[in-house]
Amino acid sequence: MADSSRVIERLQADLAAGRLHHAYCVVGAGLDTAAVADALGVALVDRFQLLEVNIAAMRQFISQAALRPLTSPFRLGIIDNAADLLPEAEQAFLKTLEEPAKNTRFLLTTPRLDLLPTTLSRLRVIYNQANETETTDTKHYWQALQQPPLSAAFQAAAELAGRDDYRQLLQQMLEVARQETVLRPQVLTALLHAWRAAGSTASKRLQAEQLAVILQTHHDYA
Repeated sequence: MADSSRVIERLQADLAAGRLHHAYCVVGAGLDTAAVADALGVALVDRFQLLEVNIAAMRQFISQAALRPLTSPFRLGIIDNAADLLPEAEQAFLKTLEEPAKNTRFLLTTPRLDLLPTTLSRLRVIYNQANETETTDTKHYWQALQQPPLSAAFQAAAELAGRDDYRQLLQQMLEVARQETVLRPQVLTALLHAWRAAGSTASKRLQAEQLAVILQTHHDYA
């Protein structure tokens, strides 16, 4: 089972800072969702879980999301293996994500980031690395992007864009970039280069939005 401590630390930090998002998607295997709920102070009575991936189960899940918490600051809805949702079930859940209840939060887990771009755009993605190869690859490209000169960063970005698992790796890069306090302008430039070099993908609109947020956060980018 993957270590859940990184996810718990991230969520607790967001909660303490008053910026807990309404929905998180944890990519990786073996997340202890009960431990996460405990860490966030959500009692058992205020937790609810999607039991099947079909539309009927999703409708029951959505009705649970509309209820008020009994003893906790908020209710927590859990969806394991979110990438397995049937299309109609995901579409129904998307409507709930677009207009979330004030006192409800969602925690999704998935071994792969295979959700609709519109769904992903309403989730905050956290990578819970259980795969050492993925971790090594991410570190390799992240370090390469930060090496001078800028041409070296471009080369790393182009190599990244040419990989079959480009979408997942770039998503990891964006998550890392979003958590950085200071980013060198060349890193942002290289990330943009990687996104453009990848060609047309279903997730490009989402990644463009994430890049725009990062650029707005780091005002030193020119």
